[in-house]
Amino acid sequence: MSAGRLFFMAWSLLVIALLVALPLKARADDKILRWGADIESGAPYSFKDPSDPTKVIGFEAEIVEAIATKLGRRVQFYQNNWEGLIEGLKRNDYDVVVNGLEITPDRREVVDFSRPYYITAEV
Repeated sequence: MSAGRLFFMAWSLLVIALLVALPLKARADDKILRWGADIESGAPYSFKDPSDPTKVIGFEAEIVEAIATKLGRRVQFYQNNWEGLIEGLKRNDYDVVVNGLEITPDRREVVDFSRPYYITAEV
């Protein structure tokens, strides 16, 4: 894949994520965008920085940082196990889940999904 095409795909994903995130309702007294994920799934999505394990890095972390910047917020990460991500969202433990959560009919009933920022298929 050419560098230009890779850049275009990454830029497109970021723009889609930003457009989806802009409707988030900011609480007047809160300047933090709280995001939940299970970083155990690893690179390149979200994972601990090997040089500083207190930081989460990866392309999902970069998407969240870009959205937070656009919204004028700071980022706060919340680790949750994969099975508990939606329950944590329902409990208001965090504002968004950015963790490649697949859209299913059951999940669609309880989650307001964005447009997908990553599309894949089994081969």
